[in-house]
Amino acid sequence: MVNVPPSRREKKTSIKNEAIRFLLVWGAGFALLYMILSPFESLLQGVETEHVRFLLERVGVSTTAGGGVPFQFVMGNKTIEISPLCSGLVEMILLTSAIFATRGEKIGARIQGIAAGLILLYGFNLFRMVVTLLQLEYTSLSFAAATHDLLFRLLLIVGFATIYGAWLHRRKVWEWGREKGLV
Repeated sequence: MVNVPPSRREKKTSIKNEAIRFLLVWGAGFALLYMILSPFESLLQGVETEHVRFLLERVGVSTTAGGGVPFQFVMGNKTIEISPLCSGLVEMILLTSAIFATRGEKIGARIQGIAAGLILLYGFNLFRMVVTLLQLEYTSLSFAAATHDLLFRLLLIVGFATIYGAWLHRRKVWEWGREKGLV
């Protein structure tokens, strides 16, 4: 039997079908995970609020608890509230769903990618919140708002894409790190 390579049209159709499958699995995975995890968003908010307060205290910014409101604290003369959107849960679910939807990867590699990605996204998110709050403490409200918007886009959206891309190409990233003496 002669092995005939696929035509250009067949390749395009195959790529299109794979892209559609990826988007469907990614969307369904996101919807399912969001339904399962959204009730725990307040828990994530509470943990992040405490971590943000801890980090602010380490850099010399005094905070006090927000009078019984779990996601609030007082910083100087400002009351700060960590909103549900600040939790990063949506980005974490998007990353988890994207890694899950990627075919051709072993389950162990997916789990490692998800774990590493979630840790990195959480760290990026804490960094974003602390920098924004430091801007709020030491500059104007408008500058802090601009910082918040910029960091949100850069660290969570670009960070998500970078983490996913690094996971997809992890062998090349690991090799590059070894060549540079980073790992």
